[in-house]
Amino acid sequence: MKRRFVGGLIINDANEVLMLRRSSEEEFVSGLWSLPGGEVLVGENEQDALVREVKEETTLEISVDGLVYFAERATWTVAIYRCTVVVGVPVNNSPHTADELRFVSLEHIPEATVLEALIAILKFRISQKVSIASYANEIGRIFTALFYSYISPSLREFKEIYNYSIIKYTIQATPYRKFKSAIPFLLCCCDNNSLAYSILAEILFSIFIILDNVCDNKKERYGRLTALGLNGLPQNVITLFLFSTSLQALINNRQFNLVNSELVNKICFDLGVAQSKRFVNNKFHSIDDYLEFSYQRTSFLQTIWNAALADLGYHEEKELMTRIYPICAKLGQIKNDYYDIISKIDAFSDVKRGIFSYYTLLLLENISSEKEKAFFYKSIWKNKADNSLSELQILLERYHIRERMIKEILEGCKKMSIELSNCHISKEKKVILQAWIDLQFRNGIDITIDHNMKARLSVFFDAITKLTYNCA
Repeated sequence: MKRRFVGGLIINDANEVLMLRRSSEEEFVSGLWSLPGGEVLVGENEQDALVREVKEETTLEISVDGLVYFAERATWTVAIYRCTVVVGVPVNNSPHTADELRFVSLEHIPEATVLEALIAILKFRISQKVSIASYANEIGRIFTALFYSYISPSLREFKEIYNYSIIKYTIQATPYRKFKSAIPFLLCCCDNNSLAYSILAEILFSIFIILDNVCDNKKERYGRLTALGLNGLPQNVITLFLFSTSLQALINNRQFNLVNSELVNKICFDLGVAQSKRFVNNKFHSIDDYLEFSYQRTSFLQTIWNAALADLGYHEEKELMTRIYPICAKLGQIKNDYYDIISKIDAFSDVKRGIFSYYTLLLLENISSEKEKAFFYKSIWKNKADNSLSELQILLERYHIRERMIKEILEGCKKMSIELSNCHISKEKKVILQAWIDLQFRNGIDITIDHNMKARLSVFFDAITKLTYNCA
């Protein structure tokens, strides 16, 4: 018989939801934000169990209203109900199981929230016609909640990697970008054997980020200190130097199911070579050369994803990712360069340092006059003068570089969507991959992305719920 759990959605007049942060000593969801609730006892119905659990945890007396969300897993179920407070003021009555209890704004739900609780909150917002700022933001939140709820606990299996704390910090300091582990995990139907691959995707990407930060002397990213800013250059260099050896030794000693240590070692080598080419050979002959190089820099993700899919028997999914990942990697670079133009400071920094990017190559390809091209190299390229930025912006606008970049990204998204529609995988996986494409590439540049978003979010929630059936 499956274990049954219940949760209560308690909303106050200020449009805040009552949440608690589970203790690190808890069996499940330790350290994560969740809703008041607990396990249904033998012979107890869900409503009575919820009334009892909420009173035990918060001292509140409640009435149970309608069902908001239900999810079934292989060994357990959870039902989340809308509740009304009858008597009382919330007090953390179970400090041994919850570190904190408080009302949280519906618009500022913590990043580390239990997946089922977050889906229930978002479904409530949709049903009550509470405004949702962005389709892509909510997709990112769900991927992140999936990571913290079911993937992140396996990260501790890798704690013997040298300077593990720096790698873990880098993973957690990259907000709302956990698709790197969520995508392979979902495509493998959340098979427990895919967890090591999913975590490795996050770990390898953190090494990629640490390399980038060291090479660019970046001490802050996404509004947070990087590991370089927090721990200093020596510790970051040592982490990079010893990473491959310590990871390979760990994999050999632990024998993580299907993970091949030689494959991981090759990935680390290829990652380092691709990063070095960024500085040794940064004068590209064409845009195609530049985008191919961009693909090579992050192809390690495709390698680890495909290894998971192949080893677990998901061959259609592997063939699909082989076709669309190169497009993803190239569009990702174009979009990063697009944001550099928007920020202006980053664009000026690259040009000042003589680092080619998509927009500079596109600009040079479209400049028709040799005189104007000569002006670019003489007055803008590697020029530290303050007026160089304004001169660059004038040229970018004259040749409609931003508009050309947006067109290229949207055409790439269309190609991937066509691949999705023609492949032979489940409709739920198609929904997940389309949401990932929207999150990564259409977000921020396509004004139609939020059209009909509540209906599309509902479809996405249903797909997530079905694909996470095997989550322990």
